[in-house]
Amino acid sequence: MKFKILKVICLYIGINLALMAQENIEDLEFLRGEGIITQEEYEILKGKTKVLDGKYLYELRVNGNLESKIYEVLRENGKNYFPVLAFFKIINFKNYSKENQGIKCFLGEDLQEVILLEQEGIWKDNEFYLSEEIFKEKFLRGLRIDEEEFKINMFLNFSSPGEIENILERTKEKLQEEKDNNNLLYTNDSVFFELGYLRTKIDKIYSRNKGNNSNKFKDTWDGKLEYQGAFLYGQFLTSYDLKNRDIEDSKLLYNDLWREHTLEIGNYSTTLRGPREWGVSFKKDKGYLITRDKTYIIKENVPIGSRVELLYMGIPIGVQDSVNGTVYFDSDEIKGDREYILKIYGPD
Repeated sequence: MKFKILKVICLYIGINLALMAQENIEDLEFLRGEGIITQEEYEILKGKTKVLDGKYLYELRVNGNLESKIYEVLRENGKNYFPVLAFFKIINFKNYSKENQGIKCFLGEDLQEVILLEQEGIWKDNEFYLSEEIFKEKFLRGLRIDEEEFKINMFLNFSSPGEIENILERTKEKLQEEKDNNNLLYTNDSVFFELGYLRTKIDKIYSRNKGNNSNKFKDTWDGKLEYQGAFLYGQFLTSYDLKNRDIEDSKLLYNDLWREHTLEIGNYSTTLRGPREWGVSFKKDKGYLITRDKTYIIKENVPIGSRVELLYMGIPIGVQDSVNGTVYFDSDEIKGDREYILKIYGPD
């Protein structure tokens, strides 16, 4: 009974010490060390003050989610320095190691290597601090700081461990669904020869001249044969214009032949039923393009005549029809360092 009364008294004293003493937390640490207050009580009391031992306590949100109320930011010479190891712990990031007094880490789904050099930061109390500018350059695509309310909102430039776990779970669920439904998965596997398939497309077109008083419609038509099949361990694509009786571009593609490079051997139409040209190109093809404003365009080879959904974490964010066996997705929602799935609906 006496011990409980003593604990209540000490806890009351501790609260007042935490509220009054803005410079350090030695008293709270003493109470915690003596077992008078628990670790949870220590954290609660510690959060009552915004300045502790030269460090400023901020409420931290990552990608809009509240992750911590006691993120300790070091301030020296008017500059903010963010603790890296505490940041890793908060987002449950473990793919890093200490090397030569610096830190090496691998971020996101594609394991992008980032090295933090000793001279770039400050080691203090077994913590590595980076200046606000360098921290943002290495880890963030956006940062907002409310100095009055002591709040920080970070937006990561890589997929967090939590997001990757969600992606894996969604992917497992989708693959299991495809397996249960016995759906055909198009995997771009290389084989010596495969019969492939031929797609026929015929359109009837009606038009009327608005300047003509006649109610009659003029009609014309358009038709195309498209072929896609495996040949000599590549993909062979060609098309034939039925109306004009002309063979269009024909090409043999070897995707990811060497270090994400694609080899294309083609015979191309220059004019209608005119001379043709041969061409060979060998270029790097990552499956996406980066524009001048650093937005991403996803590009992928798919079966001709197919309709393709772009999925992120199982959620559709775009639909496109293939053009000559290729689809392009251009959307502001497409971000770097994320894994996307293309769901393909074939003509059959």
